[in-house]
Amino acid sequence: MPNIFPVPAHLIVDVWREVEPFIKKANSHSLGESDEIDYLCSLVKGAYQLWMIRDENELKAVCVTEILVYPKMSKLLIGQLCGEGMDEWLDNLISTLETFAKNNGCSYLEARGRKGWIKAAQHLNFKPTYQIISKEL
Repeated sequence: MPNIFPVPAHLIVDVWREVEPFIKKANSHSLGESDEIDYLCSLVKGAYQLWMIRDENELKAVCVTEILVYPKMSKLLIGQLCGEGMDEWLDNLISTLETFAKNNGCSYLEARGRKGWIKAAQHLNFKPTYQIISKEL
C-alpha cells in the first residue's frame, strides 16, 4: 500500500523537481489561474500543503491542499490531485486529509475537479454541493 505523507514547507524546494510534473499535469486542466511557480511560492510560504503518495521508491501521486477560512467555518480544499493507481491510495488519502482537516479546525473537506471526480469520490461520501461555471472575457 502506498505511503501518504505531508511535505513540510521548508522541504518543498528539495522535492520540487519530482513533484512539479504532477502539478503541471493537474494544472493543465485549469483555466490558468495559477502556474507551477505560483504553487511553489504558496507551498514554500505554507499557504498550501503538499502531500506525496509514494509506493516504495516510486512517486504515485501528488496532492495540494489549502485551508480556506470563512467567517462561519473553515474547509480543507483539495485544489490539485494528480497521479496513477488511484484505486490503491484514494481512500487512504481522504482518511489522512480528514484527520489533518479536523486537527486544523476544518468542518468540511472539499475538492475541485472535473466531473469524473463526482463518481470517483462518491463512495467516500462526497456529494456535489454546487456548480461553478466560467466565461472567458
